[in-house]
Amino acid sequence: MGIVVDSVSDVTELPPESFKAAPEIDSVIDSGAMMGLVSSGD
Repeated sequence: MGIVVDSVSDVTELPPESFKAAPEIDSVIDSGAMMGLVSSGD
C-alpha cells in the first residue's frame, strides 16, 4: 500500500511522546508499516 501526492502544504513536527502505539489490524495490510497514531485535535 502506498500514497502518492502532488504537493505538501503543511509539515508538523511532533514529539515522540505524543504517539500512541499502532493498533493490531486483522487485515492483509502489513501493520508493521504503521508506527503509531497521533490525535491532532482538529
